[in-house]
Amino acid sequence: MTEVVVIEPEEVKSEPEAFERIGEERTFEVEITPPQLSKREIVRPKYRAKERRGKGTQGREK
Repeated sequence: MTEVVVIEPEEVKSEPEAFERIGEERTFEVEITPPQLSKREIVRPKYRAKERRGKGTQGREK
């Protein structure tokens, strides 16, 4: 039995069109319950904010 849990950041849930996925971190947990073995996969997607159209990267203040 395999269970996959995806944990999305609240910012992405509220405005998904403002972010692009750039990767993810995965953690695996194994649970042994005699006579059963199960595996849970936890996925934490990584995002970065998309740049707004019409705004370049030049002249951006830090």
